[in-house]
Amino acid sequence: MYTSPALPDTRPMSHEALFDQAVNLAYQTFDEPTDGHIAGVYAVLVFWARCGVSVDALALH
Repeated sequence: MYTSPALPDTRPMSHEALFDQAVNLAYQTFDEPTDGHIAGVYAVLVFWARCGVSVDALALH
């Protein structure tokens, strides 16, 4: 379970904004991102948005 001393940001998430962010992050991270790369980044962004966390960067392994 995610715990943080700060209150989570519980604004409604915009799936379109999250998808745009996923595309931008994928193109910044991968030389030639595929649909799979973008979908993976999007899934992580949706997960963290549901937890109330805004993500500006990802660590991908």
